[in-house]
Amino acid sequence: MVPVSNRLIADLLRGYGNVLALRGTDRFKVQAYRRAADTVETLRDEVTTLLARGDDLNELPGIGKAISATIEEIVRTGKLPQLEKVTSTLSPELIALAAKPGLDPKKVLRAYKKLQISSLAELKSRLDAGMVREVLGPRMEFHIRQGLDDRPRMLLWSALKVAKQIEAKLAGISAISRMAWVGSLRRLQDTLASASTLSSKRSG
Repeated sequence: MVPVSNRLIADLLRGYGNVLALRGTDRFKVQAYRRAADTVETLRDEVTTLLARGDDLNELPGIGKAISATIEEIVRTGKLPQLEKVTSTLSPELIALAAKPGLDPKKVLRAYKKLQISSLAELKSRLDAGMVREVLGPRMEFHIRQGLDDRPRMLLWSALKVAKQIEAKLAGISAISRMAWVGSLRRLQDTLASASTLSSKRSG
């Protein structure tokens, strides 16, 4: 088997769901791939490990026979041929959008229309200028900012373990009077970008 991470599997599944959404495919099929991606992303064990020991992926939440077979193909080849085939029919702008698995393509296309733009570069520019929040509101701004974030992400349970270790280290520093979890960790999101998990304040 080719070493394939859970993140890669989740990204390919979610990316395929995005492409299907852009093509107007039945929303239940789109949601099935997104749910499967969420399941894979939050597994404690690597899918490659599960398959190597003979576990049945169908027993995982949101993963049926068809998607299980798709995941096994990704593990064998490191690719998702269906995604490559469907992506070849899209315009360059839509291909760039589909390549961002954290973005909901239909939401972003609505943002494109509202902001009168046609590319991710323009979207990022409007985001940095505050126009996304101004025109579309804070929830859309949060979704787009998260979706455009290319930093590696880690699972919540892993982040909590790291945060507690950092917290224990900081607790031994007398100059620090207060600590708090921040960002996605404070909100207990399923996955977090690899960044600082704690904010500390020095006394005095």
